[in-house]
Amino acid sequence: MPQPLKTRPFFALSLLLFSLESLTSCSLFQPATKPARSVATRKPAPRKPALARTPANPPANGPKRSLTPRHHSAPPGSTVSNLIATARSYLESPYTTGGNTSGGLDCSGFVSVCFRQIGLSMPRVARQQAEVGSPVAAEALLPGDLVFFTTNGGPGSTITHTGIVTEVRGAEGVWFIHSSSSQGVREDNLLSPYWQRAYAWGRRVEGL
Repeated sequence: MPQPLKTRPFFALSLLLFSLESLTSCSLFQPATKPARSVATRKPAPRKPALARTPANPPANGPKRSLTPRHHSAPPGSTVSNLIATARSYLESPYTTGGNTSGGLDCSGFVSVCFRQIGLSMPRVARQQAEVGSPVAAEALLPGDLVFFTTNGGPGSTITHTGIVTEVRGAEGVWFIHSSSSQGVREDNLLSPYWQRAYAWGRRVEGL
């Protein structure tokens, strides 16, 4: 027997509600799941090459480099000042083996002449001059001190060259005047590579 027409709307409404309930459970109506964020991994920074460390101690045959705070010039009118002024009066004089005049001087002849002109005696030969006075450490050199070199070999070699310290300029070095076999009488820096390698020792002369 057919259902009354008035019950059909109720049936249709129930069917619609059931369909809606089913659809709400579908993944289409679920909130979109956010994809997990990938955590970026930072690459380690490239390692910088280690800086080469300067040796704590200078070479045994070279002057120490602890000269930075020291600045010394000869006091005006002193014996040392007169010695340096005398030595500088020979600047640019040519080198002559065995020479001891402004016309030509070798290294030991130059030192001997400068001391003689201020009234102090000094042996003529470099290896004998290297025994005059008292030893002085490289970091304690002062104007007027003598400096000696072994230009033909390392430590223990025969003294072959000599000069007179003229000024201590702190970090800039220790300047000395000498008669160079290649350029005559000139001033050079004791801390230059060549003279550091050749440096043997210093002496302080009594009376200065």
